[in-house]
Amino acid sequence: MREEGFWSDNPEQEPWPMEREAPWDGQSDFVMMLGAVENALKTSDLGKIVAYRGYSHCRICDQLNGSKEYHYNEWIWPQGFKHYIESHNVMPSQDFMDMITGEYVNMEMKMTREIGKATKPEKLMEWDDNKLIGEIKKQVRSDWGGLDRNSAIKFIGKELLNRGLPSTHKLSEFIYDLVQDKISGCRNRIDSKVKELRRRLSQ
Repeated sequence: MREEGFWSDNPEQEPWPMEREAPWDGQSDFVMMLGAVENALKTSDLGKIVAYRGYSHCRICDQLNGSKEYHYNEWIWPQGFKHYIESHNVMPSQDFMDMITGEYVNMEMKMTREIGKATKPEKLMEWDDNKLIGEIKKQVRSDWGGLDRNSAIKFIGKELLNRGLPSTHKLSEFIYDLVQDKISGCRNRIDSKVKELRRRLSQ
């Protein structure tokens, strides 16, 4: 097994996290993909999550970083590794980034194929369900505050994954536009989008 994100307790000994002043190119996208793979491990039989007693702490800011390890695709990394990337701009190895990116792309392709095959007709109503849309609508003025369209769509994708729902770029785009139309009261556009989504999913 290959390890990533495990650090020494002594700053004078390797390995030690290398903090960067600014985010590196593609950092936010990688954090999103890493989170998606970690969420998938909760229900996947291709890997496992191992929990230990006690908590690890961040070697840079001393924040508690969880007590779990992710085991997947011949790799092991700690629960707190995402914190180092998000908060301290630590860059993973290229091999680890390639593995996570490849697995995320495979997940997206699989979800896209299965949506039309495995989604039951009554399940399609979730995409126009007042509860689901209402929850996302509430976040427009808070979590979406100041986000551009692409950033908001990525945020929706993460929210769908957290709810155990399929998360593809097209579906995230649809929900973003649907929420915006609901806010502005564009009933005709809402109806046409729901019909189009159902048509695509039923093919």
